Amino acid sequence: MKMPMMRIKRMPTTMSRKSLLALLVALSLPAAGSAQAKPKPPGPPASLEIVVVGDVMLNRSNLPVRPDGVLEGRSALPWAQMSSKIRHLIDGDLNFMNLETVVTERNDLKPGDKRQTTPFLFRTHPKAVEHLLDIGFNLVSAANNHAYDYGEEGAKETISHLQRLTEAKPGTVYSGIGLNDQEAGRPATTWVRGLKVAFSSIGIVTNMLTFHRAKPNKAGTLGFRHKVDWENSLSQLEGADAGLKLLSVHYGVEREIRTDDRQRTEFRKAVGTRGADMVIGHHAHVVRGIELHQGKLIFYGLGNFLIRGAANMGKKPSMRTCCDFGLLAKVHMMRSGNEYKVAAVEAVPIFDMHRIPRVLSPQESGKRIEVLNVLAEALDNPKVGSVGVRFAIQPDGRGLYCSPDAASATASIRKLCSGYSGPSPVSAEVRRRVKAAPDPKKAKNKAKAKAKSKKAAQRKRKRAKARRRRNKR
Repeated sequence: MKMPMMRIKRMPTTMSRKSLLALLVALSLPAAGSAQAKPKPPGPPASLEIVVVGDVMLNRSNLPVRPDGVLEGRSALPWAQMSSKIRHLIDGDLNFMNLETVVTERNDLKPGDKRQTTPFLFRTHPKAVEHLLDIGFNLVSAANNHAYDYGEEGAKETISHLQRLTEAKPGTVYSGIGLNDQEAGRPATTWVRGLKVAFSSIGIVTNMLTFHRAKPNKAGTLGFRHKVDWENSLSQLEGADAGLKLLSVHYGVEREIRTDDRQRTEFRKAVGTRGADMVIGHHAHVVRGIELHQGKLIFYGLGNFLIRGAANMGKKPSMRTCCDFGLLAKVHMMRSGNEYKVAAVEAVPIFDMHRIPRVLSPQESGKRIEVLNVLAEALDNPKVGSVGVRFAIQPDGRGLYCSPDAASATASIRKLCSGYSGPSPVSAEVRRRVKAAPDPKKAKNKAKAKAKSKKAAQRKRKRAKARRRRNKR
């Protein structure tokens, strides 16, 4: 039987469009009582690589700044040439350097008062810093004894340029200098593959000069040797909401490869009870030992890295092997629950830090790794949970340390540590050179004693002369 056809009344086109639009809007709105769904951020990474180097400065003392490089004779040594032999090593998730200079494009800045007869005054053009960020550095410490080389005006110049340069590079931060003491002590924060990182820096001020320090209404840096400043830095880092906390400290007697009591005590406190996950030390211009304190890594001194204003350490006979190199270290960290542990450390000795830094030959590099192993012996202290880090010399001359945790780390770390069997032995020659390393403290005390003895002899001669005059009368 044939069914009768049903007639469907056609809705106006305009009504259909309105209805469809209303339906789409309704579907796009969240249900009542629920939050709008957001993309889930990536979780913290299973592993992390951190590259650390020491002091960086791209101009000589008192030289004018220029945008194309460092003046050498009548021409400029370009920034890219200075970094050409080491830039490939700046390849971590985080790459740290200590920028030991005022950052300015001005040559009319008045030198700051350093209460020194012939002070070193360093300033670097912002284009040089921009180049350093371009090759990979993304953690910049500005807290050191040269931050005030051109007074408060120079410090403000540094702040202005670093703020502009780091804002132009997402994920890049600086710390250790500010328009007041709270800013100077405040940790910078950045994100690395879903992990929030807090980064603080503190240094020393020249000759303990209080007017070089940041104050509530004065720009500058904090001073490690001033208790209130050190506590300011520690407390702000301790209270930071971050999954990883890094602390940079610029401190130590220059050209002294041995750590001192204050350094060991305070650096260990920072990682032991104040929340820092790593302390990165520098300033002495020579490399000091590396330590694990309660599982946390301490670099007591990374030496120079790219410091155009420094002397050529390789030319000094007394500095050879023990003290003529800088150190680049790559730290491999692995996630363990809510924290990160040290799984492995690679150590790469650097030479010619005064001009165009380069990696040493495998044989010469291996000798410097042995120096690290000797320095580690003085850091062993089981009572407080400290052990010096010793390295196995690899075929290419770099050093490798692998922790027991490396066996359960990511595939890349397990591969790195697959042939690791403990530290390399130290030769008698290297031990002799480390033992004979210059001791600046002893030399200074000896010079003081000599000056004191000389003055005493002068007084004695003066008294004898006076007696002879009286006797003639």
